[in-house]
Amino acid sequence: MTRDKILRAHGCALLTALLGLSGFVKAASVFEFKVAFADVPGSAHIRAGDLGLGIRILEQQLADGVSLHKGEILATLCAAYIVDHSLAKAGPTCDQAVDVAESETAFNNRGVLRAHLGDLVGARQDFARARPQDYQQHVEDLKAADVGVMAESNHTLINELAARYTPHQVKKSLAANASRASSPIE
Repeated sequence: MTRDKILRAHGCALLTALLGLSGFVKAASVFEFKVAFADVPGSAHIRAGDLGLGIRILEQQLADGVSLHKGEILATLCAAYIVDHSLAKAGPTCDQAVDVAESETAFNNRGVLRAHLGDLVGARQDFARARPQDYQQHVEDLKAADVGVMAESNHTLINELAARYTPHQVKKSLAANASRASSPIE
C-alpha cells in the first residue's frame, strides 16, 4: 500500500470512527482529499508517513509569516489535521485556507472535514465549489496536460475495442478511417 493510500485509509478510518452511522459511514468513507502539495514545506514528511513533523513544519511556516504558497500550506495543514484527528484545529485552518486561496483543494478539503463532522449541507456546498463547472471539458483539459490521464483513457479505449472487435477488424477500421477525425469504429 502506498503512503498516499495509507493516508487516505487513515482518513477513512477517522470517518468511520467519527460518524458511527452505519448507512452513512460506508458512503462517507470514500471521500478523498489532497493531503500534501509537492512545493509546500512539510509535504514530503507527510507523504513519508511522518505526519507530526509535517504538521510542525507547516505550522512553523505560518508562524514565520510565509506568504508564498500560503493557501496551499493552509489546505495541506487542514487535511493533515483531519488525518491527525485534530478536528478542533482543522476547522479554523480549513476556513482560513478557503479565505486565503478559494482553491478547489481548499474547498474540497473543508468539505471532507464538514462531512467528518456530519455537516452534509456544508460539505455539499464546498464540494460544489470545488467541482469544475464543465466536468467533461475539465477531463479533456487533464488529458491534454497529463500523459497519465491520457494513457488511462487510451487504456480504457483499447480494452473496449479488444472486447468488441478482433485485432484484424480494428486494424482495418483504423486504416480506413485514418483521414477522419471521428471515432475509429462506428
